[in-house]
Amino acid sequence: MGNRRRAEEQSRHAAGHFSLPILSVFRLRPFVTRSPRHFPLSMKLGLLQFSILIDSASSLKDKRRVVKSIKDRLHREHMVSVAEIGDLEIWNRASLGLAAVSADGAYLRGVLDAVIRKLKDLPEGRLGDVAADVVDVADVVSFEDEDGTALWTEAERREAGEAA
Repeated sequence: MGNRRRAEEQSRHAAGHFSLPILSVFRLRPFVTRSPRHFPLSMKLGLLQFSILIDSASSLKDKRRVVKSIKDRLHREHMVSVAEIGDLEIWNRASLGLAAVSADGAYLRGVLDAVIRKLKDLPEGRLGDVAADVVDVADVVSFEDEDGTALWTEAERREAGEAA
């Protein structure tokens, strides 16, 4: 892109006209896949599935306001990801899922316990069913195909080692 064209686009951008192509704004780096030999899998996942009973809601709009408030508060205070996963059209009940990642399973159990304590004291609703678990990624992720063959060949392992 020439200097003149870039200057024109930057002036339009400054004037509030966002017409710059995304790829010219961000420079993307290629994703490099590494074999399991190059990183230890000590990652743990903290998973929490829960339901909230919202007695004060009289419409889906009321429910969505409460759910958004809960999701935002949990994300802000505990740095977890929260999503509504069920009961989308039921106006007085919300089913949500929460996930957190860490290398320390004990830390994740503490985070999940703190979230559950917070959910028990919600002014907007009552905590219903709760299921919590901390999972080791090595127990969930397999580096072999369904038939038992390795996902990486020796050449791919060498190539990943050279890219590092």
